Amino acid sequence: MSTNPAPLQPPPPDLRASLTVALAFAKDNNDLATVCRGLCKPIDTKRFNDIQARIDRIVVAKRSATSKKKRKLWNSQQNRLKGRLFEKLVGVVLDSCSVFDAHHSVQTSTNELDWLVLLGPFHVFVPVMRTWGTHFICECKMTRTALTTGWVTRLYALTQTHNTRVAVLLTAKEAGNKGNNSRTITAIREYSLIPSPGFILRISLDELITCAVLGQSILEIISEKYMQLALRTDRLRILREQV
Repeated sequence: MSTNPAPLQPPPPDLRASLTVALAFAKDNNDLATVCRGLCKPIDTKRFNDIQARIDRIVVAKRSATSKKKRKLWNSQQNRLKGRLFEKLVGVVLDSCSVFDAHHSVQTSTNELDWLVLLGPFHVFVPVMRTWGTHFICECKMTRTALTTGWVTRLYALTQTHNTRVAVLLTAKEAGNKGNNSRTITAIREYSLIPSPGFILRISLDELITCAVLGQSILEIISEKYMQLALRTDRLRILREQV
């Protein structure tokens, strides 16, 4: 009985044609924004808007005066619902990108990850992702309060225990440069400088809305956030506009 493996078959013609088109596109387009848009399909705006509307309704919901639920329990359930819906909103954006294979609520031996994002072969067309390995992680925080250094420390630990350099932190609003937010931003920069670095990229809800409404690619936003952190500058967009 023969134990020789079956010979490898060539890819089907339609796949070979797709690869040829992709390579030609990359060759003819050296502009990052154009390449990133080419690797993403339009976001499902109906689903995005539906989820956002549900989040807005939960945010403004008030505990009924006749409710038997204690305020602490009410607030806890409200925050949990907001958080779950925000994770789904992030998923709609991730699903628009052809180089991402996103998996929700992944349980590992040490943690539950909001999103584990595997990188497909075409991620090599995005320069910053060529050194990222096979995956990165996303954590979602739907809160209006300031981010703390504790959250940054936890995210850095996740990069080390899950063998990745990159964690994307998605929040309800952009972190400012004052008070607790200033200390948080400093911690993020420091973790990118140590011998075993972790790059924590902050993306706000407003930036996700920009992807859905204006058609900006999430790939472009992630790339820009990474380059800002790697180059130690928040003026990357300004520098581009001056070119």
